[in-house]
Amino acid sequence: MCATQQLHLKPFLLFGLLLISLSSCNLIKGLEAAPEELNASSIKKAIVVDSNQAEYDWLNEKFPGYTLIDQELIIKKEIPYDKITIMTAEGKEESFFFDISSFYNKGL
Repeated sequence: MCATQQLHLKPFLLFGLLLISLSSCNLIKGLEAAPEELNASSIKKAIVVDSNQAEYDWLNEKFPGYTLIDQELIIKKEIPYDKITIMTAEGKEESFFFDISSFYNKGL
């Protein structure tokens, strides 16, 4: 390969290295769930809300006719979560997690 051909390949190699770097950063940071995976089924997939009402609005939208069974505060790695357990209209018991750090313990 002559020197001119090698110069033309350098931008492609640099671009490839840049893509690899960005994707590896995303993989390391990517332990968090992607937005489309946030379904409140676990703390890792908790829905971020700005009020208790937002939790119930989300539940009403996803599970109309549900019955509230329990609401529990969980603190994990200094982040407060609400764990809400419901009985769906179909009779299935399910629990959902909400990140309440934006308003928990903030006062009025």
